[in-house]
Amino acid sequence: MKLKTLLVEDQKMFLQLLEGILRSTPGLEVVATCQTANEGIDLCQRHLPDLLILDLQLPDGNGVAVARQLLASNPAAKIIVLSGHADTFIVPPDLQDSIHAVIDKTKAYSTLESQIKLLQEARGIKTEKSKAGLLEKLTEREQEIFEMIGNYRDWE
Repeated sequence: MKLKTLLVEDQKMFLQLLEGILRSTPGLEVVATCQTANEGIDLCQRHLPDLLILDLQLPDGNGVAVARQLLASNPAAKIIVLSGHADTFIVPPDLQDSIHAVIDKTKAYSTLESQIKLLQEARGIKTEKSKAGLLEKLTEREQEIFEMIGNYRDWE
């Protein structure tokens, strides 16, 4: 059994790096990726993922709408929020039980890996022990770029 995962992230390079790493994560299946709230809502209805990894600020709306749509179709789903504004995000009361973690994009890989393992353990999904964490799978330059992308909104 694998966690069916949907990634919703508007920054294309960040999304591609994240997708590449997560596709090689044992016990996880990336069923789709997208860059907008409308696409996310459509993909939630189509794939009914177990895990939604979600950016809050999307070009056509707020990621919270995507989360709510998924939960309407799959109430057991879990959500991990990845945001450059994680420190100021207040989880809406109706999402409290479903949001597993809120992670700052600049710390995404190391924190995301541990949160995914916790979800897998809670669902009884056995995974192989990885010798390297998600972040260590990136080259030094990829790690540098990933951190810069995570800090991108701070430049605006």
